[in-house]
Amino acid sequence: LGLVKQSGKMSLESEERKNGFFYEEVVTDDLYLKMELKGIGFNGESKFQRLQIIESGPFGKTLVIDDHTQSSALDEHTYHESLVHPAMLAHGSPKTVFIGGGGGGGAAGGG
Repeated sequence: LGLVKQSGKMSLESEERKNGFFYEEVVTDDLYLKMELKGIGFNGESKFQRLQIIESGPFGKTLVIDDHTQSSALDEHTYHESLVHPAMLAHGSPKTVFIGGGGGGGAAGGG
């Protein structure tokens, strides 16, 4: 069985030649991301968005919002460092900072 996106929803699909579960994300019309799904830590929906925290084979714990990967345990530092370091270097000696958004906490961790 494989976990795949169909019409904006996640669903199970039979894959006879493969074992286990897979997470598949449509990146563009001609580019798909497919990886081993080790588990689903959270799956919820509000009136604003759908939120999932999955455990994938290659990326570890991964945050997915509205069926699009946001960040993962493996590469989140790359994303946050590119946000934090330019601003900190441009200022020179910051004592306090304002982080707009930042719900994941990565930018507050110093990047």
